[in-house]
Amino acid sequence: MTAADSDVLTRLLAVLAEPLAPGTPLPPGEDEAAWRARAEAAARSLAAQFDAPAGFDHTLGSALRYAADTPMPTGLAESPGRTRLVGELVRNLDTPDRINQGHKGTCSVACVEAWLSEVQPAEYARLVAELMDLDGEGRLLNGEVISRDEDRLAWGEAEARRSPASRLFQVAAMEYAYPDLDYCNLADGQFSDDGSDTGTGLGLDAFDRLLEGLTGTRWDRLSRSDQATSRAMAERFGLDLATLPDLERDAPAIIRSSLAAGDGVFVTLDARLMAGEDPPDAPTDPLLLFPHKVRVLRIDDPTERVWYDDPLDPEKPWMPGVETVVETAGGHCSMSAADFFALVVELSCRPEHTRQTG
Repeated sequence: MTAADSDVLTRLLAVLAEPLAPGTPLPPGEDEAAWRARAEAAARSLAAQFDAPAGFDHTLGSALRYAADTPMPTGLAESPGRTRLVGELVRNLDTPDRINQGHKGTCSVACVEAWLSEVQPAEYARLVAELMDLDGEGRLLNGEVISRDEDRLAWGEAEARRSPASRLFQVAAMEYAYPDLDYCNLADGQFSDDGSDTGTGLGLDAFDRLLEGLTGTRWDRLSRSDQATSRAMAERFGLDLATLPDLERDAPAIIRSSLAAGDGVFVTLDARLMAGEDPPDAPTDPLLLFPHKVRVLRIDDPTERVWYDDPLDPEKPWMPGVETVVETAGGHCSMSAADFFALVVELSCRPEHTRQTG
């Protein structure tokens, strides 16, 4: 370990030893001693990666040092406090699959947060650290700005197991994805200028905007709704429908290509396609009846199952009308490939993977 890395680790451990601000419950099953021990272990584990690069000449080490030292708004310092934010940040970096959406309609941004923490940890740390400072603005790789929407993260029951660091990132990401709307975390809704609530979650255009902002590169998408429009236009002008991208036909090949290249691939599953609009075993939580964004992890050919990261981090299967298995405590789940591809209504991937189909 270099002297500079040792200095960063020393500062992180000092912050993690400071008193915890009241008001934000610790993760389920953890007391203060356990939380501190896990946060300190995560900080030590990350030390070997402190030189990992982030955007704009930053590194993981410089981003974490900034999080440890930057002046913060008074409200943020009081709730949840620097010690809690830094501790949850290093734990998210060390164990990305702990990231979840809580009881909020933020499945899309939670998927992206977990993926970014896993594949570009320094960039994730840089953005969260910049959202912690006085102006609360992080510069994205496309040159645009993502902004903090709350100067105090007062805890509520709907936060559930979502960490304060994830809340900071997810709310800012929801704001960025819809630049003409105002996301309110308390109401979990996007509000227009006239005060009307347009609902929660992200449409595909907004999701593409977020991915392209975070990565500074273009992403492609396929969706059943886009496909219907394209087919209608093609039929109108007498074009060959076989040349058009087809989600049902092409999704398996696109996902395999993306996974083989180590690229992220995100899909929206709509269980209503299997269970009907009002399934008899529907979850009581209305959020669970909406289409749900997940990140595909792998296709296991021997078992003919698709593994995916469910940002709900469910403790038991919940998707109505389809058999799922919760494989890990971090929300990695599996489903038969036949069921999975029958439920896919949207797909987002790097453009080079869609060019191989059609």
